Amino acid sequence: MLIALILLFYNYENNRNSLLLTLFLVFYSLYGITHFVVTEIQHITLSAALFVHFTPLYLAMGPLMYLYVRNTLTDQERFSKIDALHFLPAAIQLIAIIPYTLQDFEVKKEIIAQLIADPNVITQLDFNAFFSPKFNFYMRIGLLLVYTIATLGLIVFYKTKRFYQIKLPYKLKSTTFRWLISLQVFILISLTPYLFFVVDYLDYNGSYYSNYNKILLAISASGLALMSLGLLVFPHILYGMPQQQGPLPTLGRKKKKKIKKAKSELAVVTPKDPEYFNEVAEAIEQYFVEQKPFLRSDFTMAEMVVALGIPKHHIMYCFRYIFNTGFNDYKLNHKIDWVRIALVESDLTNETIDAIGEKAGFKSKSNFYATFKKYTGVTPLAYRAKYHA
Repeated sequence: MLIALILLFYNYENNRNSLLLTLFLVFYSLYGITHFVVTEIQHITLSAALFVHFTPLYLAMGPLMYLYVRNTLTDQERFSKIDALHFLPAAIQLIAIIPYTLQDFEVKKEIIAQLIADPNVITQLDFNAFFSPKFNFYMRIGLLLVYTIATLGLIVFYKTKRFYQIKLPYKLKSTTFRWLISLQVFILISLTPYLFFVVDYLDYNGSYYSNYNKILLAISASGLALMSLGLLVFPHILYGMPQQQGPLPTLGRKKKKKIKKAKSELAVVTPKDPEYFNEVAEAIEQYFVEQKPFLRSDFTMAEMVVALGIPKHHIMYCFRYIFNTGFNDYKLNHKIDWVRIALVESDLTNETIDAIGEKAGFKSKSNFYATFKKYTGVTPLAYRAKYHA
């Protein structure tokens, strides 16, 4: 759960679909935590707080996973009115547990005490206005299973029918598909043994604490652990599956301008990169050269996204995989290049060095001098003196 929240904190602005994945992992983890607290820790107060109250969230897990994968494959960040229908079972469940939710907390603690004393009493307890406890268990598992199978079908469809429409290098594209398939496999590893456990527990009156059921629950827990660890193994998933969504905007002249960057080696575009991203990289570089937004200290990537009309995660992909640098470093390199020219080759040669640093958008004289020396090896004064000698 912690890894999922960290994922959301650092990457929501880069890829808003990470919210769907985070919610899925949090809800799934919450399900596992509730099960562990009630059956292993057996803390009555904490169990009473967790038990039943969050069941609508568990019915939302399947839709969240499906929408995350769909949006990743189609390179979209959308949620329509039709998509809301996926959460209808969760809404019905929310209404169904209202009577239980409104009960006095002491009554809930008594129910938990009964359940801890005899787990098989669960089929006789009344938690839901519409459904029996047995139906509730099967509905949660069945719904997630159906969505997992549907999601696998969607992945296979895109892998076999639309693989070459996705504008990513072949290796990265294949790895992303492996991540999406692995995630569904991890869900099945967690879900399948849990289904066998529920069948044994509810339909065959098996012992809740039998060795057979303990093994099933251990395998189920391992599946949940693999989901979280997968986030560490496949970090590139944060950038989605970019696809071209129409012609790129032009900046300034109608005819595409060929940009030569003599003093910086950041914008090296290799032939193996898809043409679309070469064009995105060229649009970014053209924007920097023509508009010089890097001269403003408050210039942000969000401003560039609006100016170019290109999705943010496409731009993030370019910085990471084509420019091989971050946005801030790219911006700073352009700033330093501009200062080099301003010191020796432009109309600003009569300006003081401090004035040039201020025009370049450095917040202080000390920051200007330290940054310039870090990137060039000499101070601005020494750099100007060298070329004026």
